Amino acid sequence: MPEESRRGGQKGRPFFLHLPRLHKRWIFRISTIILVFLPLLLIEAALRISSPKWLEPNFDPLIGFSSNQPLFELNTANATFRIRKNQLRSFAQNTFSHKKSRDTFRIFCLGGSTVQGRPYSVETSFTSWLRLALQTKHPEKKFEVINCGGVSYASYRLVPVLQECLNQYDPDLILICTGNNEFLEDRSYRFTKKFAPSLDPVLNFARTSRLIQSVISLANHNRSAGTNHSTLDLQVNAMLDYERGIERYHRNEAWQTSVEDHFRMNIHRMLRICSGHHVPVMLVSPCFNLKDSPPFKSEASKTLNQEASNKWKSHLKAASDNMRDDLDKAIAQLQKALSIDKGYAATWYALGQAYLQKSHFQKAKQCFQQALELDVCPLRVNTALRATLKQAAKNWSVPFYDLQELAAEDSALGIVGNEFLIDHVHPTIRGHQRIGIELASRIQSHWLESYPELNLEKEVETVFSEHLRSIPSVYYLIGMERLKGLKAWTQGRAEGSPIENHPDIPDGI
Repeated sequence: MPEESRRGGQKGRPFFLHLPRLHKRWIFRISTIILVFLPLLLIEAALRISSPKWLEPNFDPLIGFSSNQPLFELNTANATFRIRKNQLRSFAQNTFSHKKSRDTFRIFCLGGSTVQGRPYSVETSFTSWLRLALQTKHPEKKFEVINCGGVSYASYRLVPVLQECLNQYDPDLILICTGNNEFLEDRSYRFTKKFAPSLDPVLNFARTSRLIQSVISLANHNRSAGTNHSTLDLQVNAMLDYERGIERYHRNEAWQTSVEDHFRMNIHRMLRICSGHHVPVMLVSPCFNLKDSPPFKSEASKTLNQEASNKWKSHLKAASDNMRDDLDKAIAQLQKALSIDKGYAATWYALGQAYLQKSHFQKAKQCFQQALELDVCPLRVNTALRATLKQAAKNWSVPFYDLQELAAEDSALGIVGNEFLIDHVHPTIRGHQRIGIELASRIQSHWLESYPELNLEKEVETVFSEHLRSIPSVYYLIGMERLKGLKAWTQGRAEGSPIENHPDIPDGI
């Protein structure tokens, strides 16, 4: 057949039949991949749009509770919800309307004792100042700011509180401030699997994929909630609630890493639950005392031989002897001690204090932070937990605010201490006021009608003063007594049962 006839016979054939065999093979492979993944992408998109409630994980695979009771109950006498009596050991009394009016903006603030306002209470917590600031700025609305701060409540205990608030009380905003209490209760993580860091992108995708989460949720739907996890009491069972409770704390890096991983899971879970209910959320990282709060427990390395241990102790003694009269010599001795044992938290704190007296403020701050990271009894949010909150907020596109930044602005030399905080983590009343004002400004910019920029702190000055005058003086006396007990608690001098009565947790701390 002539060449022209052959060409003419090919005019009606599909274009890809003219391609070389290698190109055809690649087109076939790509088409197959598209055909396989297109339905999955469509299902993922549909699940993100519809957000069915069954996507919500029905239990924590690592932690369970022996019983589960609601935080609030209905008071039929005045048609308000209030904290249940058996929950008042951990929470302070709050009330809010049974029926939410159209002009009401309802905020639930979840967290620990910082949220509650300890060593005082709700009346001077940032939640009260937040409500007053918003009400002053927006008098046409009614603001309900409900304080769900539970003493010693960690992130895993906040999840059921969040679910109750979302399912029953019609919130307009959820504010979560957590991170200081993750190491208070002993529990086992012996079932936790460790993954290589290189798998983080894959695991992050799995955490945020609605399709993958729905498959997991369906697989777990009928699974027993008591399988392979620690079971905790309804009430917090903090180790420091026991006499000499601090003795239970020892350096355990594997357990600490598991706690941090569990915290990450809980934060993502709470954000996913809020997203499923289409309720906005703000993540807040709590503040903590660096300058005026030594580490609560330091532990020497177990790998030191007798000679090294003796040298280390002699350097520490020499540093102590010279701290008042010869700071340079004290610093040199502390550095020598750290060259022998760099994991002893108290040495870093002492070095920070020496640098502070020498006006080397940045070095001092770094040493104080290192002392916090190495604290064997971690009662302050560490860098890993703060990073988790910030990254989770970024992943879920929700506002994030680190209270440590605000505290640093209000502190001499930018190192947070007793100017802003009354102890290791709890703000002064003035500190709570500053937090309330700052959160009000951020909430207004994100979720309320914008107003011309005014000095909100100046606007609320009179309202705040009137509120303080309305509080009886006995309130402050009780707070000061509670502060004494709190300081004894952090030092292992609680008046509870002996630590020997604390249940022994296999593979716990």
